Amino acid sequence: MDIIFFAAAHPTFVDTFIDQYVQTGQKTSIRCIATGNPTPEIRWKLDGEILEENSDIKIGSFLNPSGDVVSYVNISNVHLHYGGEYQCISSNEVGEIHHVGQMFVYGRY
Repeated sequence: MDIIFFAAAHPTFVDTFIDQYVQTGQKTSIRCIATGNPTPEIRWKLDGEILEENSDIKIGSFLNPSGDVVSYVNISNVHLHYGGEYQCISSNEVGEIHHVGQMFVYGRY
């Protein structure tokens, strides 16, 4: 019986989001795709604080057919206070990486 060992691998991003300009009331979505061994976990921050779900914000993740983690933030109704610095943090037992992008929100209160 052969035993196969998989080397631990630091998380790496396969794909990340870019800065966005969004008008109040619009829908938008951002995502990060990461790989690593063991499979990394992804969490989100807005302006340095853990991003929490609410009636407008849904956060989720799944494994794609390649085994990469796809994590997303869907915003169904953008408000001015959703503007700021979004951070996608991918981590596993080997290490942690960060991607940062801005969401600029314009429009009426």
